[in-house]
Amino acid sequence: MTLEVSRGDAPAAAPAAQPLLRAHKAHWLFGQMGWRAAGVHAAAAATLPWHAGDAATWHELWALQSAVAERLQQQQRAWLDGCTALLQDYAQLGQANTVAKVVDQEFDVAARFNALVKDQLTDVIELVENAQVNWGYWLSRKQAAAGD
Repeated sequence: MTLEVSRGDAPAAAPAAQPLLRAHKAHWLFGQMGWRAAGVHAAAAATLPWHAGDAATWHELWALQSAVAERLQQQQRAWLDGCTALLQDYAQLGQANTVAKVVDQEFDVAARFNALVKDQLTDVIELVENAQVNWGYWLSRKQAAAGD
């Protein structure tokens, strides 16, 4: 018995390639984040010396930095609150009286910890992306003002 494969069967291999495509996209997105950071730093190095004596520029810089610091403090508080809640719940796990309940409770705590880590990582990356966009916009306004 022979198995014939026609060209029409080629798309069936696509699901196997999905993890590679997702990995490639993630790699590309992280690269874009790095290039965006480099662009913002280059724009800042080119723009800020022209505005070094401008008090409004320093006030705006302080406001941008303060907003980032405030978000980081909120994220740290959420992390500490989440860890505290997990530790409190973990301390009460000894009440299980069957192996199935022990396994269920242990995996529940592990899943909640993973969700906490995922949320924190997502929030930090979102903050970085937002800060890059905000800085880029602010610098473009400063460059336009310097050109006027």
